[in-house]
Amino acid sequence: MHRHPVVLALVLATALAFVGALAVGPAPLAAAAQGATPAAASPSAASGDFAGLVDIGGRSLYLECHGAGSPTVVLLTGYRTSARYWTDDLLHPDAPRPMVLPGVAESTR
Repeated sequence: MHRHPVVLALVLATALAFVGALAVGPAPLAAAAQGATPAAASPSAASGDFAGLVDIGGRSLYLECHGAGSPTVVLLTGYRTSARYWTDDLLHPDAPRPMVLPGVAESTR
Protein backbone atom coordinates (compact mmCIF):
# COMPACT_ATOMS: atom_id res chain seq x y z
CA MET A 1 0.00 0.00 0.00
CA HIS A 2 2.83 2.41 0.71
CA ARG A 3 4.09 2.11 -2.88
CA HIS A 4 1.00 3.65 -4.47
CA PRO A 5 2.05 7.31 -3.87
CA VAL A 6 5.45 6.54 -5.41
CA VAL A 7 3.88 4.90 -8.47
CA LEU A 8 1.44 7.79 -8.84
CA ALA A 9 4.28 10.31 -8.59
CA LEU A 10 6.27 8.45 -11.27
CA VAL A 11 3.28 8.28 -13.63
CA LEU A 12 2.52 11.97 -13.12
CA ALA A 13 6.15 12.96 -13.67
CA THR A 14 6.26 10.95 -16.90
CA ALA A 15 2.93 12.36 -18.07
CA LEU A 16 4.07 15.93 -17.32
CA ALA A 17 7.29 15.35 -19.26
CA PHE A 18 5.22 14.07 -22.16
CA VAL A 19 2.87 17.08 -21.96
CA GLY A 20 5.87 19.40 -21.98
CA ALA A 21 7.18 17.68 -25.09
CA LEU A 22 3.82 18.17 -26.79
CA ALA A 23 4.03 21.90 -26.14
CA VAL A 24 7.39 22.07 -27.94
CA GLY A 25 6.26 20.18 -31.04
CA PRO A 26 6.49 16.80 -32.71
CA ALA A 27 10.30 16.61 -33.15
CA PRO A 28 11.25 16.34 -29.44
CA LEU A 29 8.08 14.37 -28.83
CA ALA A 30 9.54 11.04 -29.93
CA ALA A 31 12.62 11.43 -27.74
CA ALA A 32 10.64 12.52 -24.69
CA ALA A 33 7.87 9.95 -24.94
CA GLN A 34 10.21 7.00 -25.67
CA GLY A 35 7.89 4.67 -27.49
CA ALA A 36 4.66 6.63 -27.62
CA THR A 37 2.01 5.25 -29.92
CA PRO A 38 1.76 6.61 -33.48
CA ALA A 39 -1.24 8.70 -32.39
CA ALA A 40 1.12 10.68 -30.15
CA ALA A 41 2.96 12.02 -33.19
CA SER A 42 -0.22 13.07 -34.98
CA PRO A 43 -0.72 16.60 -36.35
CA SER A 44 -3.02 17.39 -33.41
CA ALA A 45 0.02 17.25 -31.11
CA ALA A 46 1.68 20.07 -33.02
CA SER A 47 -1.46 22.22 -32.86
CA GLY A 48 -1.62 22.06 -29.07
CA ASP A 49 -4.43 19.57 -28.47
CA PHE A 50 -3.84 15.85 -28.08
CA ALA A 51 -5.95 12.84 -27.10
CA GLY A 52 -4.72 9.26 -27.19
CA LEU A 53 -2.85 6.42 -25.57
CA VAL A 54 0.73 6.95 -24.46
CA ASP A 55 3.08 4.07 -23.63
CA ILE A 56 4.71 4.56 -20.24
CA GLY A 57 6.97 1.71 -19.26
CA GLY A 58 4.92 -0.93 -21.05
CA ARG A 59 1.60 0.38 -19.74
CA SER A 60 -0.88 2.50 -21.65
CA LEU A 61 -2.11 5.79 -20.24
CA TYR A 62 -4.91 7.68 -21.94
CA LEU A 63 -3.95 11.35 -22.00
CA GLU A 64 -5.79 14.43 -23.19
CA CYS A 65 -4.11 17.82 -23.55
CA HIS A 66 -6.10 20.95 -24.29
CA GLY A 67 -5.25 24.63 -24.23
CA ALA A 68 -1.92 26.44 -24.29
CA GLY A 69 0.38 28.21 -21.90
CA SER A 70 1.61 27.49 -18.45
CA PRO A 71 1.35 26.15 -15.86
CA THR A 72 0.32 22.70 -17.01
CA VAL A 73 -2.70 21.54 -15.00
CA VAL A 74 -3.17 17.79 -14.51
CA LEU A 75 -6.70 16.58 -13.78
CA LEU A 76 -7.01 13.06 -12.40
CA THR A 77 -10.19 11.12 -11.86
CA GLY A 78 -10.85 9.18 -8.70
CA TYR A 79 -11.10 5.48 -8.09
CA ARG A 80 -12.24 3.87 -11.37
CA THR A 81 -14.07 7.01 -12.40
CA SER A 82 -14.45 8.18 -15.98
CA ALA A 83 -12.65 11.31 -17.13
CA ARG A 84 -15.99 12.53 -18.47
CA TYR A 85 -16.60 14.14 -15.06
CA TRP A 86 -14.08 16.84 -16.05
CA THR A 87 -15.75 17.57 -19.41
CA ASP A 88 -19.44 16.60 -19.27
CA ASP A 89 -22.17 17.51 -16.79
CA LEU A 90 -23.54 14.02 -16.21
CA LEU A 91 -26.18 15.14 -13.69
CA HIS A 92 -27.55 18.07 -15.71
CA PRO A 93 -26.53 17.55 -19.36
CA ASP A 94 -28.76 20.39 -20.61
CA ALA A 95 -27.44 22.95 -18.11
CA PRO A 96 -25.49 25.74 -19.86
CA ARG A 97 -22.51 25.84 -17.54
CA PRO A 98 -18.81 25.37 -18.23
CA MET A 99 -17.11 22.25 -16.97
CA VAL A 100 -13.63 22.05 -15.46
CA LEU A 101 -11.47 20.92 -18.42
CA PRO A 102 -12.85 23.39 -20.99
CA GLY A 103 -12.69 26.19 -18.40
CA VAL A 104 -9.06 25.49 -17.48
CA ALA A 105 -8.07 25.09 -21.16
CA GLU A 106 -9.18 28.68 -21.85
CA SER A 107 -6.23 30.09 -19.90
CA THR A 108 -3.62 27.34 -19.57
CA ARG A 109 -2.68 23.82 -20.70
